[in-house]
Amino acid sequence: MITVTNKRENLVHGFSLIELLIVVAILAVLAAVIAPQFSGNTKEAQESAVRSNLSALRSAIAMYQRDHGNVPPGKTDSSKGGTCAGAAAIIGGGGGSEADFRQQLIYFTAANGATCDVKDATHKFGPYLPAGIPENPLAPTAKNEVTVLTAGSVTMSVTNAKGWQYDSEIGKVIVDTTGYENW
Repeated sequence: MITVTNKRENLVHGFSLIELLIVVAILAVLAAVIAPQFSGNTKEAQESAVRSNLSALRSAIAMYQRDHGNVPPGKTDSSKGGTCAGAAAIIGGGGGSEADFRQQLIYFTAANGATCDVKDATHKFGPYLPAGIPENPLAPTAKNEVTVLTAGSVTMSVTNAKGWQYDSEIGKVIVDTTGYENW
């Protein structure tokens, strides 16, 4: 009896070298078309983050003012009056300082602006920014630091020194980066 074997049964199934090269070429063309579209989005993403963080900062300031008789955070000494039941001593800056501004937004506060790291009967307001002062990704340095002014002026000049500028007399905050101060 004669047996006929099929030669195709002995072949290994897979892609040929030509097929693989075609797929690689198609992927390279797609990458060349798509990559430039994403490289320009970094600045837009940073601007979007700044807008979002500025909005969060302004909302926290407004909530603080609502709870404290329209007195902006940082205007009063954050260490004055009362006792703090917490473990950590909260030291203020005498009013009008970055320390007072920062502490009055990230800790619990009393009606007079005194801060504490735990909530108690006296320190019943806040915290307004428990994660801390948000960053300004466009700032060259000190992205989440604040220059606190006490001028009481509606117009503020950009210094590019820190992430934000804040006037503790009127409760106004701006982006401390040239070209973004009017947001």
